[in-house]
Amino acid sequence: MIRLKLSLAALIAVFLMFPIVQAQVGLTLKVTSPMNDSTVSNPVPIAATASGPNPVSEIEVWVNYKEVFQVSGATLNANVTLPVGSGERFVVQAVDSKGNIAKVVYSITVVPVGATKPQYVYVGNAGDSSISVFAVNSNGTLKPLQPRLLAPMCGTPTSLATAGKILLAAGNYTAVCNPGELGGALVYLYLIQPSGKLGTVSQAYENDAEDATLDKLGKLAFTSAASFNPHAFQVSISGWDVSGGNLNTSLPGSPYMSFFNSTTGTGYLPSALQVATGDHFLYGIFSKYSDFNPTGDGLLGVMSLLSDGGVGSFVATPIAGCKGTGVSGGSRPVIVVVTLKSETVAYQACVKGSTNVIGSSIINTSSGRITNTYDAFLPPSGTSLIPVAVDAAGEWLAASDGSGNIDVLAINQSSGTLSELPHHIFNVGANSVAFDRTGKFLYAAQTGKAAVAAYAFNSTTGMVTLPALGSQGTGPSPTVVVVAQP
Repeated sequence: MIRLKLSLAALIAVFLMFPIVQAQVGLTLKVTSPMNDSTVSNPVPIAATASGPNPVSEIEVWVNYKEVFQVSGATLNANVTLPVGSGERFVVQAVDSKGNIAKVVYSITVVPVGATKPQYVYVGNAGDSSISVFAVNSNGTLKPLQPRLLAPMCGTPTSLATAGKILLAAGNYTAVCNPGELGGALVYLYLIQPSGKLGTVSQAYENDAEDATLDKLGKLAFTSAASFNPHAFQVSISGWDVSGGNLNTSLPGSPYMSFFNSTTGTGYLPSALQVATGDHFLYGIFSKYSDFNPTGDGLLGVMSLLSDGGVGSFVATPIAGCKGTGVSGGSRPVIVVVTLKSETVAYQACVKGSTNVIGSSIINTSSGRITNTYDAFLPPSGTSLIPVAVDAAGEWLAASDGSGNIDVLAINQSSGTLSELPHHIFNVGANSVAFDRTGKFLYAAQTGKAAVAAYAFNSTTGMVTLPALGSQGTGPSPTVVVVAQP
């Protein structure tokens, strides 16, 4: 699809996602670390590259109008100690042999060594369609921040995602508020305030919402729809530019429907969605249909994200991500994506007989092509598992047995393969868990207890310490939990 015109909001989004500044003479500077409006601690990793028609002499780093670092040549990749302060003017500039300058100007906050940005926990409660809000104390326990917020429509949220300063929620209407199975779904978004409280809600109406996800900067939001309901037919992926803290701006070309022909009923139906850190692809689990009849499930598809944030075509035809004798796509489409040193790995829910197993596929981080799919993983314990969450370091995958236990699996950092270590199954009374961003704690949405529990987690050994550090009451039937560090 050729797009001839971009909105002002879309152009701003492009600049924010890919900060490239070009001088009039063609000198180009790209800064990939740190990000604008980020909070960092010393030493700060700074990465930038410059290019142009003339040789690049040096790249300089300036803070509050004072030069603090300089490197010769066209590449900067260093850990630099910066002055501590809030809202500092941070500038990276490249100078070529003719004296031409290209610069990127950011605002960053530098905190003292050892200081940690506040963290917040959000829990989606199925029993009353609400979200509970908590602050994380220094010892990992939780403190209620505000009365739980009721969803704009009952039945939500079944999906929660958070990144940057955004909390995204989505779900389909229930029969209580939508009798007659007329269908319909709601996508809604909160801007996370500096206090961790949730601000004004922004919402968008869809016919269906299978899953919701954000890119890792909290700039782009996506939902999937796969409904044949004649009252609410929708097979698509919808996208929004949420850099403004709302759902007012759809991405160019959204909703995206090129992968399914709604007249012939042939193509791919999207379900679970994820975006990995540091690349420009949207990963999804798809089911294949012909004449509105299913012909394959558990297919892993990778779609390119365009420079304007929109969704492009499949990088390649979706393939079966559930491999092995007697293995097929699971009835609960789930995908968890992690970026390792040189590749991206997608873990998905598969089934072998009556046992849930985990499919693993390797994706090239540059091309987005799937290079290998392993036989689905069944741990030595024989535990039926569905992937749930990866820790902040990308070293451990928490998987649920569906009965309140989680198995913390080790991720091989070279191959992405999984292994089960002895004594790594923990009864946390929950099927939805989330790791905190420091690698010290794990939070569990305990549906039966109407509570969220905090556990100590050892990121070196992968061990969860029982019993819980403490718990806090939520709304009825909490089913999903996420951790934010805006």
